[in-house]
Amino acid sequence: MTSRVTAEGLEIQRWDEEGDPDTDFVRIVPDLTQVSRTKRHLCLERPAHCKSVVVAANEGPLVQLAKSHPDSEFNAAIELLHAGQRGERRDFDSDLPTVIDVGGFDPIEAGVTGRLLALPILSEMVNSSECSCDAPAVCPRKRTWAQLASESVRERVDEVLRTAASRGHAVLLRELWDLVADMATGGSCADSPPSSPWFYRIFYGDSRLTRRLRSSLDPDLLVFPRAEARLWYGDWFAPELNLATGLSLLPTGTVGTMTSDEFSWLRAQLFFLTEDSSVGELLRDQYDLLLLDAVEQGRTVEVVHALNSYMTYGSLRPSGTTLYLWTDLGVERRTDRPRVQASLGTVRDSTLRLGYSQAVLNHPDDMEARGSRRYLIHVDSGTSFELTAEAIALIRSGRSYRTADRAHTDLEWSIGQFYSGVGSHIRTSDRLEVAHIDFESMSGEHRVYNVSASSLLIEPVED
Repeated sequence: MTSRVTAEGLEIQRWDEEGDPDTDFVRIVPDLTQVSRTKRHLCLERPAHCKSVVVAANEGPLVQLAKSHPDSEFNAAIELLHAGQRGERRDFDSDLPTVIDVGGFDPIEAGVTGRLLALPILSEMVNSSECSCDAPAVCPRKRTWAQLASESVRERVDEVLRTAASRGHAVLLRELWDLVADMATGGSCADSPPSSPWFYRIFYGDSRLTRRLRSSLDPDLLVFPRAEARLWYGDWFAPELNLATGLSLLPTGTVGTMTSDEFSWLRAQLFFLTEDSSVGELLRDQYDLLLLDAVEQGRTVEVVHALNSYMTYGSLRPSGTTLYLWTDLGVERRTDRPRVQASLGTVRDSTLRLGYSQAVLNHPDDMEARGSRRYLIHVDSGTSFELTAEAIALIRSGRSYRTADRAHTDLEWSIGQFYSGVGSHIRTSDRLEVAHIDFESMSGEHRVYNVSASSLLIEPVED
């Protein structure tokens, strides 16, 4: 292997190379899985002049090493990894390793797509690519690719992907690469309308992420009340279009008689170029973003309000400042859930915070790289509840009282685990709060009782 040098002037040496450099160097292990099981525990040994060891490892081998060597740095690494996956932040400790959770890194949240689209080499490749057009000046792919030089357009691409990703599974980095590749090379300029422009590929391309986007966000349902008539009649410079500075639309079709496909093509283009509305405003009819916005912006009150409402089937006036740890109380029927709930206690919203998993742990520069998992965290106990895209959607839709709705059963189990963990760390209350739900009228009754441990009495609180 040819010797390489870091920015600090340190040589880089693979772990399996024979002989150690006589000068300062960094040792790397490209894949711990490829190292013999009997030698894996030796990878972190640092001979003379070795300033650091960098190991790329899957979680499985790390867990095995942590179990067989509980006092090693491998065990410390797996503890840091799991803490970061739960959204915990810790102060830097020079005695512990720095851990980078590549699999937990969220490329959507980090705006990776916009950064890829800004690469000069990508623009050069598009502008030098061959196509059936008579000249580059009339090529739809090349003409519209210039729109991506605008930072506001790239930010909107990131925003669209972020919104769509919140409705499904985490987006992998290779999926973004496939999307960008399809935006740059897919489609044909000869189609009517042309299928080669980047904004068309995002919604109607051939990549896996495109198919997920189309199932989440329907571009045909985009509505521009002040601009659509201008599009239809070809008023490309109308102020109602409110295009970002320096941008212009590429027209298509015959003004006043264009087809529905051509009109959808124009609206998809306008969606990325206009500054008139945010993505959330344009998509609000398709997708309720209120709870998602609350999670993204750390508004705990709204999440607490939604959880209280969900657990009581929306039958009680929910609080946003106090989280009631409701748990079902009673025998579950064959088709219906119990109608009575008891609270394990209450916690104030000030003791809760919304956080993300961490992709970089124990870095000396206090580096923060947001992961793809979102959590509601009880600060005092460290107990957390993962706010997955599915969980947010179910909470927003309202709790089902039917036991056959297994998605709600799984969510209730996760919420119950969170409530149980929080309840075990709060002071035992002298009050018992009970809710009774009437599934026929979907109404509820909330009662509070005083509990006296000395006389073993439970008495209702007088209004």
